[in-house]
Formats: sequence, C-alpha cells, structure tokens
Amino acid sequence: MNIGQICSISAHCGIGPRIGVAGTAGLLLALVPNWLWPEHCAMPLPAALSRVLGLLLLVLGGGLYAWSLALLRRAWSQDRLATTGPFATMRHPVYAAWLWGIFPAIALLAHSWPYLLAPALALWAFARHRGREERDTRQRFGAAYDSYARAVPGRIIPRRHRQPTTTSPPGDKP
Repeated sequence: MNIGQICSISAHCGIGPRIGVAGTAGLLLALVPNWLWPEHCAMPLPAALSRVLGLLLLVLGGGLYAWSLALLRRAWSQDRLATTGPFATMRHPVYAAWLWGIFPAIALLAHSWPYLLAPALALWAFARHRGREERDTRQRFGAAYDSYARAVPGRIIPRRHRQPTTTSPPGDKP
C-alpha cells in the first residue's frame, strides 16, 4: 500500500501521512549513528535538562495535537472550516504540533541530537506538500478559505494578519 492509497481511505487525512512517513524515516535513520557512535550523539546539554524539556515539549505538542484534531473533526463533520482555537493563529496546528513539539520531544527525551533529523525531514515534507492540502481545502471551502488564509497567514507558526491602522498626516485633526 502506498501513500496515495492510504490517503484515499480517508478524505480528511491531508498530507499528514507524508509528514508522518518523513518524520518516522528521520527517527529510523537516527538509529544508525546512535548505534555506531553513541558517545558522539548526546545532546549538548545536561541529560536531566534534556529530558525535562523533552517532557514539556511532548505535553505541549500532544495537547496542541489533541485540541487541534478535535476542533478539526468537529468543524469538518459540520462541513465548515476550522477557524477557532489554534486555527485562529495558524492554518496547520496539527502539523505544527508534530514539527515543533512531538518530534523534537523525542530527540530531547532520547538525549540524542541525530533524532532531530525527524522534525527536519517532516518540515521538508510539509514544505513540499502543503500546496496540495491548501489547494484541496480551497476547493472544498472556496472563498471562505481564501478569506481565512488572508486573515491567518501563519501556516505552522502562529501569526495573524494585522489590520492596517489609519493615521492622519501630521497637523490634521479628525
């Protein structure tokens, strides 16, 4: 079964499987240097700190993932676009949870820098395939998605569009 067949099983999977495969490949590739040269793979910070930070990222990333997925499922079951919660500041919070939370948490919990290949490859997959998901969402929701994309320009980094402020030229009184 290939990725295309996996995605045909569910109309809502988007590019998630592609990101997951890329991240998992990064985790598997990281096993090699960890096995061959474990003394060179330790994170450049104390192991206890690495694990505490990893646990914090795992909790935050897992929470963002669960919250975003619940909002997305609820919105799509009502045939509407998810625009609340984390979707109000970034268009792809489900993927952001994996890219900035869960995959880096694995590297920190393992206290091994080669595992950072996982979020790097997952980010590459996101950058490569995001256009497909946005095109599909635009097809499904039309002008509502275009308006949303203008209001929320951040894809995986929280960002809102700032409304232009109107200022009077110096010396003008309203």
